Amino acid sequence: FISSPGDVEVEREKAKQVIEQLQKWYGASVHLEVLLWEQLPLEIDASFQAGIDPALGQIDIAVFILWSRIGTPLVADGKTYASGTEREFDLMLQAHAKTNGEKPDILFYRRNDDDSFNQYLTTQSTDTIKTCLAQKEAAETFFQNHFKNEDGTNQRAYHAYQHPVEFASRLKVHLRGLIDEQFTQGTLQTRASWTDRPPYRGLEAF
Repeated sequence: FISSPGDVEVEREKAKQVIEQLQKWYGASVHLEVLLWEQLPLEIDASFQAGIDPALGQIDIAVFILWSRIGTPLVADGKTYASGTEREFDLMLQAHAKTNGEKPDILFYRRNDDDSFNQYLTTQSTDTIKTCLAQKEAAETFFQNHFKNEDGTNQRAYHAYQHPVEFASRLKVHLRGLIDEQFTQGTLQTRASWTDRPPYRGLEAF
């Protein structure tokens, strides 16, 4: 499951590409499927979040990406959230706790790229700039609340990156680590194998 506000579309696309590459690598040993909210059949008689929540119970790995936005506030189950991203993060934490840490695995990535953000602001109107700055402050508040202690020390682990390419390379390594760990623990029965003919023609004699 890929969860993020709308300012990291490049990262979301790269995440899909990474998962497609890993599917080819592991072949029939593993079935990897990307879940994005825009792929869900959301109906008009429910809110966005009400349509997304039921699908979250089947998640094995949740990937969260944050940069300069947090999204639109919402109220669900009597609790106020900064956005759907925070709601989804809370649900994943709950599921992780209920299964004693078995699932889902949760990866959190934070983009530190003030240069690109400031450059974007130079092309925007005054009203848009105010909105962007308010969103950036809200994103920072979310991060401080969930990942930092009052004394500034880390409460949870996260991965910082500056550019989408760096994010993609890190995500690939991290996902392979999580999947390979399942093989080690016996959750997955076989390691990756060739799904067609071996790629090394010089080894055909063996």
